[in-house]
Amino acid sequence: MQKRTSIKRLLTIPALAFALAGGVAAPAQAQIPALLPYIGTVEPLEPMAIDGIWCIREIDKLIVIDRGHGYAVDGWVHALIWRVMPRHIVLDDLRELGDGRIAGRDLPLMAAVTMVPIDDYTIRVTAHGLIPVTYHLELVEPGSGLQPGSSEDAFDPADSGNGDWYSSDDTAGDTGTAPDDSDESWFPAEPDS
Repeated sequence: MQKRTSIKRLLTIPALAFALAGGVAAPAQAQIPALLPYIGTVEPLEPMAIDGIWCIREIDKLIVIDRGHGYAVDGWVHALIWRVMPRHIVLDDLRELGDGRIAGRDLPLMAAVTMVPIDDYTIRVTAHGLIPVTYHLELVEPGSGLQPGSSEDAFDPADSGNGDWYSSDDTAGDTGTAPDDSDESWFPAEPDS
């Protein structure tokens, strides 16, 4: 008798946990914004030959590479729980090496990267982390000095009220467009979801 009672109790615990959890769980939704800096919080570096709008082929998302930093145009879910938001910096400290390669850091993957141009429109990126990851960038639109304002302007992180759409003051209702600068029409608006 004792053995039957203990088996019933043993089976009751998972059944109770399943019922209290609401049955089968819904698909995971990213609820936490990634802990990444925004483009307005870093000082631009020198213009580079790869400055422009690029598509990450494997996830079909747009990024802008501009003066040593790559930032998201489209948002995406990273590692099932983190949401990369528009204007989050995803590539940092990009520097051209003497042999045509580019070195930098992939912030979501938390790894050093090496970028190797395959042709004029494709770059192979290898992240050298605990688990090496390779992905490809495909050129959408070339450009240099994509951020509004003159490249001679001194960077001042405290100055966020000068009409720069890439300021660090990010809000949840941000559409990704320039608030005061209507000539930045190349930057696609993020649809509300």
